[in-house]
Amino acid sequence: MFCAKCGEKIEDNARFCTSCGTVVDSEPLQAPSQPVISQQPAPPQPPQYAPPPYVRPEPQPQIFYAQPQNAPPSYAPPKKKRHIGCFVVLFLFLAIVGAGLFVYAKFAWAPPRDLGIRYTQADFDSAMGKIGLQVDYKGMDSDELTQYIDDHQGEKLLLDTYNWQFSDYQEKQFKLTAEEATAFANEIAPLLTWFDDVQIKTYSDGHSAGSYKVHFDKIKDELIPDVADNIPKAVSDLLPDTFNLFTEGSFEIKENNIVVPDQLDRLEVGVVPLLPVIGDLSDSDRSAVYDYVERIYTQIPELMIHSLKINQSGDFEVSAYMPTKVTLTDK
Repeated sequence: MFCAKCGEKIEDNARFCTSCGTVVDSEPLQAPSQPVISQQPAPPQPPQYAPPPYVRPEPQPQIFYAQPQNAPPSYAPPKKKRHIGCFVVLFLFLAIVGAGLFVYAKFAWAPPRDLGIRYTQADFDSAMGKIGLQVDYKGMDSDELTQYIDDHQGEKLLLDTYNWQFSDYQEKQFKLTAEEATAFANEIAPLLTWFDDVQIKTYSDGHSAGSYKVHFDKIKDELIPDVADNIPKAVSDLLPDTFNLFTEGSFEIKENNIVVPDQLDRLEVGVVPLLPVIGDLSDSDRSAVYDYVERIYTQIPELMIHSLKINQSGDFEVSAYMPTKVTLTDK
């Protein structure tokens, strides 16, 4: 006989299987041709300490939300309004960011490019006489003003700390030599201007070159605060408060608008040329840049520069409706 449960052989008259303890049926089972395999689960085995096999997780599919092909106009996200101030930012600091700190040190601390233009007190007096401009700075006479400027050498005063009064507007026509224009740019308001160490060189074919030390911190605060607010902080932290700018090319001013027929021949921040970066700007984009440059002189209310150009003698010819008296008082 064989056990019906585990298949082990048992004695004919046995009541229990000596192997698994199962009660033997009253009718004995005949020996099968092959051992009977138990269908019951195997007795528990001692725990195995081998680590379980690694099962690589299935990658999760990425989900993309397709846009309907024929969506109504309101479905598409609104386009952001183009801010032309980005071109001014590009104009002023793109090379600074791209050139690295080593080059930055060179143009931030080195003096502006020397164009060989020298002026005297006589050139400044001649320019003021031709323009016919009188400046009353807090009631100081010329000697007091000279001393005041010397005492505040290197400082930059803020425009909004003063009350400005422009008066005695007249139609004026005059010519300035490169030396007279350079003297006027440097000496008219050295503590208030956005530029120092200015040199302006002119050529008989109508183009000119300019070298400037730019006080970018003052420009951001007083001329382009709307643009400056859009500069990313990571970029703004790299910008120096002052840098040197060199330009060369042709331009005119007509009815207060800067007209630049072609891109500039040269545009450099310190030793870094910018034209390879922005030389391919379209006419409209370059005009956007000059729209902000015009703020340099349109700060003066009612000023209208009808024409400013360089004649065949290399002199600036100017026709303008302008104030001939400027009075500054403390607020």
